[in-house]
Amino acid sequence: MAGFMRSCMSGYCAARMRITMKDLLSRRLGASASCMSTSSSASPGDHQSPVVAELWKRRLEASGDFDVLPSLQSKSPQDSAGNITYDFANNLALQDAYRSPWDRVRIGRILEDMDAMAGTIAYDHCLPASPLLHIVTAKVDRIFCHQRADIGRAMALRGQVAWTGRTSMEIYMVAVDLDSDTLLMHANFTFVARSRTTGKAAAINAIVPSTPEEQEEFDGRAAKNERARQERGKHADVTGRNEHDRYSRMKHQLLAEAAQVTAFPALADASVILLRSTRLSNYFIAQNQNRNTSGRIFGGFLMRRAFELAFSTAYCFCGQVPSFVEVDEVLFLAPVNIGNLLRFESCVLYTEGNIMHVEVRTSVTCPEESANTLSNVFHFSFAVSSGVLKRVLPENELEADRIVARQRAEDIQHGNIVADSIIGDRAHTDSPEPGRGILRR
Repeated sequence: MAGFMRSCMSGYCAARMRITMKDLLSRRLGASASCMSTSSSASPGDHQSPVVAELWKRRLEASGDFDVLPSLQSKSPQDSAGNITYDFANNLALQDAYRSPWDRVRIGRILEDMDAMAGTIAYDHCLPASPLLHIVTAKVDRIFCHQRADIGRAMALRGQVAWTGRTSMEIYMVAVDLDSDTLLMHANFTFVARSRTTGKAAAINAIVPSTPEEQEEFDGRAAKNERARQERGKHADVTGRNEHDRYSRMKHQLLAEAAQVTAFPALADASVILLRSTRLSNYFIAQNQNRNTSGRIFGGFLMRRAFELAFSTAYCFCGQVPSFVEVDEVLFLAPVNIGNLLRFESCVLYTEGNIMHVEVRTSVTCPEESANTLSNVFHFSFAVSSGVLKRVLPENELEADRIVARQRAEDIQHGNIVADSIIGDRAHTDSPEPGRGILRR
């Protein structure tokens, strides 16, 4: 793996001199004002962070004169590599744009930038066909925080295409502290391509590993995707009956314990709380200023808003400023358009040790039709440094199903065999997937 990391970085340094798109991704940001468009016409990025603004400005400049999709190409991982540096130490304006109330880097802003940069890398990989495609975020499969970023130190985002299917691709990204070369965060984004004219899935350029390390990474991701596909099929497979029974027992045990709490609230154990008591929500109109380069609402913006609600939910739940651990999973189920009324609803699904798992569900609400359409589901994890977290109990089968489904997804992701940790208490451990060090120096 160390050899793979070195080959990725050396290949990236060579590739970025050949590809115009990499001029953007390798530059050191100056004053934040210089990152904003000076054109008299408005750009979608004008209302975003300095990084997103510059990424989208250059993406819009990458156009082609094609009426039909050009022939597909084969590209190496280095061809899609990107890097952008935050010069927080020497740029007070940029530092102020990313500063949290606790004098740290705002995680929500970094999530926005990650989504925009991953999208730009995906767009670059699909060139020259990109202008004829809708390249959209289908899923975010973990954004894990290894260490909190310091607002006074330089950091960088780096990423590249790590795997491609026929119509989809995985972008692997890291955030690195440049002063210590410390890994701060790693993330996996999945994008899918659709034809702008037909709306149907469109084939994309293939990634061709050029080194044994890159081939190992590619094969590992292909195997992981195949395992996930097989796991999804277990629901209809009788061989999954024992597993189903285990999670079914978990569900009924949770409901039985909750029934005692609702029947005798005055006698309830102080260490438990009903899920409904952890809920928070907010509404807002999707504004024109929140659009992306395709004219729809920017997924990174939705992720930031979801993160901020999840953070507030965790804060209210634990009574102290929580620490971000990871975005467990994000599903993009339906597009969000300008003018939509959005409802964000959050709750603490369950706790384990000093970790709380918060779910945020985003719906497009149509008052005229009294209808709600689920557009996004976000799962966040936060930690507390001290104290004991209450255990969360469901009041009905729907809530119980959500808790158990999330725990099962966590068990699959972390490779756990025993899934009884919801009922009892388990120390939170994490073993990021092979390849977590990709793109580090």
